[in-house]
Amino acid sequence: MRILIASDEPCFTVGLARGYALLGHEVLLGAQNFVQRLGTFDIVHFLWPEEYTCRQEPDDSTLAGISDALDWWGQRARLLISVNNFYPHGLEGNPAYRQLYGLFYSKCHAIHHFSNASREAVCREWPAALSKPQAVTTGFNYEHLLRCDADRTALRDALGVNPGDMVVLVFGTLRKWDEVRLIMKAVSAAHVPNLRLLIVARYSVGGLSARAWLKRKMWDAWCRWHRAITVGRFVPDEQVYRYLMASDVVLVPRINDLSSALPALAMTFGRMVIAPNHGAFPEYLAGSRNLLYESGIARSLAAAIRQAAASDREEIGRENRQLAAAKPWSSIAEVCLKLVRDGV
Repeated sequence: MRILIASDEPCFTVGLARGYALLGHEVLLGAQNFVQRLGTFDIVHFLWPEEYTCRQEPDDSTLAGISDALDWWGQRARLLISVNNFYPHGLEGNPAYRQLYGLFYSKCHAIHHFSNASREAVCREWPAALSKPQAVTTGFNYEHLLRCDADRTALRDALGVNPGDMVVLVFGTLRKWDEVRLIMKAVSAAHVPNLRLLIVARYSVGGLSARAWLKRKMWDAWCRWHRAITVGRFVPDEQVYRYLMASDVVLVPRINDLSSALPALAMTFGRMVIAPNHGAFPEYLAGSRNLLYESGIARSLAAAIRQAAASDREEIGRENRQLAAAKPWSSIAEVCLKLVRDGV
């Protein structure tokens, strides 16, 4: 079969495309193929509806155009959406995005989730999804980012990490000041002498207001005081391994996001995970010795950091690596194909 993954995202889609290809299918990637109605495909697989609005809040004209495109493709191919975000980050409940996502849930032939929490949340917010065939696959990996020839000791030395340091990695974007405050309060309260924070993340909220400027300055000053290693620049996919391999623990500081790819990324690299106990995170970490903390509660996160410091992180990391390897994209692709073909 010919399959269009209608996305321009450069990292996550690699695994999905390889999964389909390993099953013997021809795969093409590109959001514009959907928008401009290019090509002939048996299946069109969607991942992020906001890609078709250039990640801008859609107006009525844009929504109408997307609705027409979905109808056009629906007459020529089977349409499947995998739920990656409940809403675009920071826009939960936005009426325009609610309409946008609703178009895909009502017009796609089937819906794929990465957690039961996702399925429950989507069906509660968009009742039209209840009538569609749905499937859940929990967990995936980022095998294509691994660098087996890299030297962990050399990577840590390059960052100025001492041999006995426990490196806690915060990776990605910090989208809320509450996430920043959670990290600051928890790390300060943990009292782990050899803890080194590795901040490969940008706090990008608040714009140009004086209050936002002050918050960024407070965060920068706190990082310097606590000897955090900070990498504020964009990290291309081919360099991600440097920071995952140099770390010991990956911290997920999300306050109320339904999910995150960070646990899958960390476990692919054999790193211990500390994540909040809401949304999909308990499902992602089920059957492992990773740690959950009470969402948004600094003292709970501090306790988890202390527990991580006392744990056999190398052994837990090896277990995580095995768990991630046991969730290949070909298995996920197989479930998606069966779902869109048979409705089960």
